[in-house]
Amino acid sequence: MGVSLIFLVCGLFLVETGESLSLDVSMGWLCGVSVSFRFSFDGFSFLYLWVVWVITGSVFVFMKIYMGDDSWLRDLSWVMVLFVISMSVLVVSGNVVTALVGWEGLGLTSYYLIQYYGTYDGIGGAYLTGLSNRVGDVCLMLSCGIQVSGIGLKGVEMFTWAMVLLVCAAGTKSSQWPMVAWLPSAMAAPTPVSALVHSSTLVTGGVILLIRSSSWWMVVGGLNKWIFLVGLFTINVAGAGALYKDDMKEVVALSTMSHLGYMMLGLAANKPELAMFHCCMHALCKAGLFICVGMVMKSQQGSQRLESVDVGVLEDSGIFGWGAYVFCFSLMGMPCMAVSMPKEQIAGMCLEWSGSLLYSGLMVSGLFLTVFYSVHLMWNMSVKGWANSVYCAEESKSILSMGALLDSVVFFLIMCSLLLGYLGEGLIFYQWVGVSEWGDTKLVYLSFVGFTVFWCYLKGEQESWDLCWLYWPVSGGLLRGGQGIASLVHMEEVSGQLSAKVLYSVSKSVKRYGEGWAEKPYVWGVYFLKHVSSTGFNYSNTAPPVMSGLPSYWLSLLLLGLAIYVGR
Repeated sequence: MGVSLIFLVCGLFLVETGESLSLDVSMGWLCGVSVSFRFSFDGFSFLYLWVVWVITGSVFVFMKIYMGDDSWLRDLSWVMVLFVISMSVLVVSGNVVTALVGWEGLGLTSYYLIQYYGTYDGIGGAYLTGLSNRVGDVCLMLSCGIQVSGIGLKGVEMFTWAMVLLVCAAGTKSSQWPMVAWLPSAMAAPTPVSALVHSSTLVTGGVILLIRSSSWWMVVGGLNKWIFLVGLFTINVAGAGALYKDDMKEVVALSTMSHLGYMMLGLAANKPELAMFHCCMHALCKAGLFICVGMVMKSQQGSQRLESVDVGVLEDSGIFGWGAYVFCFSLMGMPCMAVSMPKEQIAGMCLEWSGSLLYSGLMVSGLFLTVFYSVHLMWNMSVKGWANSVYCAEESKSILSMGALLDSVVFFLIMCSLLLGYLGEGLIFYQWVGVSEWGDTKLVYLSFVGFTVFWCYLKGEQESWDLCWLYWPVSGGLLRGGQGIASLVHMEEVSGQLSAKVLYSVSKSVKRYGEGWAEKPYVWGVYFLKHVSSTGFNYSNTAPPVMSGLPSYWLSLLLLGLAIYVGR
């Protein structure tokens, strides 16, 4: 924690002064080619290092309680330290060669962390993560080779290819469509590892790489548009998938994927500083949410299924329950909270930059899905519950009450989620990003709309439709009685997969690829290399296979977004 405080002070000083420091280390022994490793220390690098090391310290406190009786805990801790050091090298990298060192370190250490338990799912998830990220590694190596050899300086065409490869590598590491399958599979890692991997380290590596190299790839025409399209599609795909997951960790993981899409949108709008701010705020909230969810899982004897959660477990979880609420509300974009500030600006800028009603509708659809899966997680852990739970409530309370130091860590992360939005608005928006006021897109209002509609829907599902008299005037007034409301009401009947009619028409390999990683982990390489160009995201079948509901439900969100955009 002391090291992170130094990073924070240095970062604030460099942001205020606008200065930066650099360190060059040259090596001329590599096949006669002079290779230069450059380390750049600026406000961005120090502030993000503060976030990384604060989360690392929090995760180590959590890991001591969550895995205190594990005989291999010390070895795991050292690997996690190497993992964080690799991420730190990537953050301070000043050129692609230096970034490649941290990049490869992340890949090697993450493989061990994911397969730590040695289970079928763990080994399979490690293989899938390694194979998927290896595609990005190859792209980054090719881009690095073009730039180091000097070819990129001789022709615009070769420089363009180098930047295209760089963007592809970043998209793979940050789990952007179509390379999205590995992120849920990485949930086989221990929960403390997941809290670190899915908050500020591995999954944000691609975003960090694009932020550090923004002055290069932004000069290549057309890349912004592709980043925008991929990010927008990833937001909607991840949000739809999180709605139908019954695994708590996978819901949180898909939430990470959705927010990575928002970071990509910030980059597409030529605002890397705004994407960085969203990355920092999301990392703090997501780490806290993982800790809270992990303690709930520990109180339920390690079960990750929402169906097995005790009735109202969050209400009996003390600060972990309050923390889960705060982090979920912040991630869904409630006003005056940490994540809502950059999220509002990113969405507003992309709406104005895209200039398309279709893209605007997809943007609002993604915002609604962000709210819906957050409510889905909170509802199942608090209001709904399961009366047939077999776990002992007293034992659950004793587990949730252990660790005063962990309580302090969660309290600190809650304060960051509540207060850093205000501090960030003054420090980052006014001085760094150059945005001095909230956007006029009314997307923050839509978060209230989505929360009200979905909460009323779940309330009616829990009690009875005869008693849910509030739902119809609210939803009817908001959606004006559209035909898509039927699908919204009966969302439970929608299949856990994207409509086969939609994705199967794109590629016949979608289903085979999905079944390949779920059933045959040791032949994933064959599926991956053969079908990577036409991969779709596979959802688990946690709901009855009714394929006709999702298109009309998605259409209703799209039409709502268009109506609000036109009425601005």
